[in-house]
Amino acid sequence: MLAPAAHQTENVPPTTPPASPSISTMSHGSVQLSISQTLERKRTFPPSHPRALGLNASISKLLAFEMLSFRLVDTDSFKQLMSMAVPQYVVPSHHYFSKTAVPSLHNQVSDKIKCALRNAICGKVHLTTDTWTSKHGQGRYISLTAHWVNVVAAGPQVESSLAHVLPPPRIAGHHSLPPVASSSYSASSSSASTSSSSQPHTFTTNFSTARGKRQQAILKLICLRDHTAQELWRGIEQQTDEWFLPVGLKPGLVVCDNGRNLVAALGLAGLTHIPCLVHVLNLVVQKFIHNYPDMSELLHKVRAICARFRRSHPAAARLSALQRNFGLPAHRLIYDVPTRWNSTLHMLERLCEQQQAIVEFQLQHARVSRTAEQHDFTTNDWASMRDLCALLRCFEYFTNMASGDDTVISVTIPLLCLLEKTLRAMMEEEVDQEEEEEEDEGSFLALSGQSVRSGSEGGFLQQQRPGTNVASLGPLLEDEEDGEEVEEDEAGSQRGGTQNSSGPSLVRGWGGYGGR
Repeated sequence: MLAPAAHQTENVPPTTPPASPSISTMSHGSVQLSISQTLERKRTFPPSHPRALGLNASISKLLAFEMLSFRLVDTDSFKQLMSMAVPQYVVPSHHYFSKTAVPSLHNQVSDKIKCALRNAICGKVHLTTDTWTSKHGQGRYISLTAHWVNVVAAGPQVESSLAHVLPPPRIAGHHSLPPVASSSYSASSSSASTSSSSQPHTFTTNFSTARGKRQQAILKLICLRDHTAQELWRGIEQQTDEWFLPVGLKPGLVVCDNGRNLVAALGLAGLTHIPCLVHVLNLVVQKFIHNYPDMSELLHKVRAICARFRRSHPAAARLSALQRNFGLPAHRLIYDVPTRWNSTLHMLERLCEQQQAIVEFQLQHARVSRTAEQHDFTTNDWASMRDLCALLRCFEYFTNMASGDDTVISVTIPLLCLLEKTLRAMMEEEVDQEEEEEEDEGSFLALSGQSVRSGSEGGFLQQQRPGTNVASLGPLLEDEEDGEEVEEDEAGSQRGGTQNSSGPSLVRGWGGYGGR
């Protein structure tokens, strides 16, 4: 501490005191801890402490939801993080989380799901399932997801969640909830409707403010020895008996793909198969991509160009320089996965985005090598790629909308109608453009023939070009027609290739519908 000014002599200059933790903490407005408080901070939580139990539960959720390794809790970095955050907390070993904490969390979630299933408003639970094989060949799996509806309390101050699930009034013969706008269901009013139910209840809850809420849960990820119909049937039957029989429910419709083994397994189980709409749509797009004329050749060229920039570091560096020169996004080209058509769409979109840089790269390479490569793109190729992108965007939009967790049939049917009308409008626009081109070409040929026939009589051509014989007009007409085609090609390339009138192409003019 500094001495008072009255006790300082003139010969001894005042000195600055050394930094003190107590002074620095007090200058910031904090209170110095007492001895008991300091000892309390150094004391660790016992395993049964509420704070320790809460931290254990939070770490268990972190490991389970993010699918992290149990050995994360044994690393020095994690222990250092927890010591800085909560010094009194001692992190348990990974054996505690793998054998006690996470299994306990699994049991809690299972109990909540069973409670929600027990209060389902109908006697059947619908299922969705899918099968796949590990890419390393380590296992064959099938997942089973349940879908049902609960009655939840609704109000301005009540959140709709599993914590507010209400026991539903199951009506014999209907298995559905009456309109929520009706009056409350008391014991006297619901006794007649529930007398023949397998599980009669006495309801005193007011359902005028309740509403139905869709619920879904992945019941099990089953590892099988093989994807035969018998194995799949045993796996599905085991899970339905475990989850549905104790609560008096039965499996309803099953939505899955059209695999023969899975369809046969559902037949053995006596379940109704509903084809997956998105899977059917995927088959439609895949068949179009593989069977459309010249589509395989175009995609082969596209994949070759993308593979070149992925394999060659000098080519990738040159592409990056061209992107900076033209002000294009510094994006790498995408190489698609043949089994996923949406990756083909993303590959074509990225290529069209970088069209200016790729065309310049091909021109520079042609000047150096004095030859054009086999995989160089033409104007027709760019036009076809843009048309294909516009077409596939419609299917991607429908796929994303139909794949949502909250999507119902009242959404998919209008989407299908919209998709069909969009495709028909694209086709009609293409037909109209072709008819206009044929009419223009026919009128031009008719005008040319009439002018040639009237040339000997001093007709139209001789009036326009006096002193020119008819024989010299053939090359002149061809040159003018070629010039018009060149101008159309340049204008078409500036507008994305939609106005190109030569060569094979997809439906032109689809870009506008893709934006709508």
